[in-house]
Amino acid sequence: MGRVMLEDNNAGEAMNYFQQALNKKRGIYPEAEIAIGDLFKNSEYELALLHYNAALKYKSAFLIPDNIYEVFYKISNIYKVHKNYLLMQQYLNNILNDSSFYSNKRYSHLRDSILSTYTNKGIDHLLKLYRFSEGFAIKAHSDLGWFYYKTGKNSYSILNYLFSIISIVSESVEELRLHDPDYEFSSLSNILNISSKIDNISDFLEGTEFFKSLYYLACATYAHGQKELSVNIYKIIINSNYKGKYRNLSIRQINHPWVENYINPSPRKIQYPSTQ
Repeated sequence: MGRVMLEDNNAGEAMNYFQQALNKKRGIYPEAEIAIGDLFKNSEYELALLHYNAALKYKSAFLIPDNIYEVFYKISNIYKVHKNYLLMQQYLNNILNDSSFYSNKRYSHLRDSILSTYTNKGIDHLLKLYRFSEGFAIKAHSDLGWFYYKTGKNSYSILNYLFSIISIVSESVEELRLHDPDYEFSSLSNILNISSKIDNISDFLEGTEFFKSLYYLACATYAHGQKELSVNIYKIIINSNYKGKYRNLSIRQINHPWVENYINPSPRKIQYPSTQ
């Protein structure tokens, strides 16, 4: 009922329902804490952070365990909006701690191979070789890719964007095979052309901000000193059916390449709620 009240813009009644739910559960009801945090996130972000972190304290009580990633994303987004990028990074890394391929020491060779395959043979060859998907981590990889690019750590940026892109392409391939069981990946340009004609896949690409990730992968690649490789990706964006802002930016990058200004990871000293 609290969510219904929230959707009806009745914040006061929604708060009453959420608070009653917390009282009944003796304060251990992470979903209610999340909902209360949502009430405050656009106006009193410090209160929102308190409630989101309260939810994390009782992560074992989540009705749907994977909802913990939603909380990490909510918190990291608040820190991004308020330009405390180090704390944003911390919460995104909390998500990637559950990513076996990215965080487990057993897969360090895989990570090295992904990076070297891309830098030596390009995006198409990479996507022919590697297929895996950790959907919960797609946005974390993309956001960290942006963070590392904007702080000059280009190899980290490239690797995170590659993990995001591999996951998105892997899921798209699986969906395409529902339409055509014989489909085999040949190139990124090919799959983008086909996917643009299938609503649920094109919606998926839009929802995961795929072209933004592709664009910034090219930016980080250029900043890493590999102009030809970056131009190839810009051309993939330009020649696709995508008509958004990253197509126009790709055209500009080819004509007059540039590296975006760096960010200060922690420009202001603000007392944030405890993350413990």
